[in-house]
Amino acid sequence: MEKQNFNEWLDEELKKRSWNKAELARRAHISQSALSMIKSGEREPGLEILTSIAHALKESPENVYRIAGLLPPIDQDDSDLEDFRELLKNLTPEERAELKAIGWLKVDMKKKK
Repeated sequence: MEKQNFNEWLDEELKKRSWNKAELARRAHISQSALSMIKSGEREPGLEILTSIAHALKESPENVYRIAGLLPPIDQDDSDLEDFRELLKNLTPEERAELKAIGWLKVDMKKKK
């Protein structure tokens, strides 16, 4: 993805959270000047800064790397798997087991049709 799209995505994420660049910089533990240089195109964001931005936004680093153009796009199946990984990270072991049981129940029901 090109640089402008990353900046547009980042602007949308800040808008969703009612954050400004200073708030993102604070939460990502990066300098405001580094963030400004990235936004202006004077500096390319490296993995360390992108990872910090991802954590601050509670996004997967891989997703942020893709948006920044450092990883290739993924097909829908891979995208779904990434979504499920993120979902599972936010569930308790009990909730994971329940979700897994529901999934296998659905598979079994399809087999019986």
